[in-house]
Amino acid sequence: MYLREALTDSIRNNLTIVPLCPLFAKHLKKHGTAFLADGGRFRRPTKADITLVTRATQSNA
Repeated sequence: MYLREALTDSIRNNLTIVPLCPLFAKHLKKHGTAFLADGGRFRRPTKADITLVTRATQSNA
């Protein structure tokens, strides 16, 4: 349920989703067309995105 709420909030706040979490990636792979039709936006993660998240999570460990 939280996943759908997060995606709905992203549409409401005009944010682009970058699915680094496997759960989000799987959901968007299956339902991405509907998400886009509802006004959502997403893009594939870049190497820079992965590096940023890796550094952020390691620094908070």
